[in-house]
Amino acid sequence: MYRLIVTDLDGTLVSHDLNLSERIIAAFARARQAKLKVTIATGRMFRAALPYARQLGITVPLITYQGAWVRDPVTLETWWHHHIPDNLTDLAIKLIRETGLHLNLYRQDCLLVEKITPECEWYCQQARVTPEVVCSFAAVQDQVTKLVAIATPEILDRYELPLKQALQDRLYVVRSTRRYLEFAASGVAKGLALAELAKRFDISPTEIVAFGDADNDAEMLQLAGLGVAVGDASLAARASAKRHVMPVGEGVAAVIEELLT
Repeated sequence: MYRLIVTDLDGTLVSHDLNLSERIIAAFARARQAKLKVTIATGRMFRAALPYARQLGITVPLITYQGAWVRDPVTLETWWHHHIPDNLTDLAIKLIRETGLHLNLYRQDCLLVEKITPECEWYCQQARVTPEVVCSFAAVQDQVTKLVAIATPEILDRYELPLKQALQDRLYVVRSTRRYLEFAASGVAKGLALAELAKRFDISPTEIVAFGDADNDAEMLQLAGLGVAVGDASLAARASAKRHVMPVGEGVAAVIEELLT
């Protein structure tokens, strides 16, 4: 009945310890043995998602950067990459700077920052990546894949709506976690990337199982024949899913085991 399994990472497959359990690894191995295609759809950088993909034995292209960059984890071939138009990168940076929020810039699968802040250190610990410090973003505003503003949930609550309104219809702006507000090119979304990936494999939406927990997962959960909200899922994710399971990670494994029984 199902031919493709796609899962978000943070808050869905991996919890606060950032590790994959043996049960999860075994469940994905069973899915591959049953000839199901499996992959990841994440807001993470490709380089930050790749270690998990290798642990899970994934050979299908990974959906990364909220769907802006889809890349083969084996050959490293880029299937597609949608970068932010240069003029909109400049505009978004100016608007975010006015808020005083910490800003990450992503270019050529590298994380760039203008200075190391506590928010940067926390992010790098979670993503397990090392940032490159640049004097100014002014020199690196071409071919930017994504921007991320980082703050406490309370501070982001204050600035999320004004930033979305200021960039409405020009950029994809989404709250991926309570601490991250992300900016990508218009037309970018995990759901859209998943639909295109499935089309290339001649897989219909009804043959997809998708797992997610956040607002940026809602579209792909709604697209999938079986959309599963996991853990402490957002209201949008729950509303778009057909099932809700607990806990993070183990809930995903339990559903896969059930499907393969």
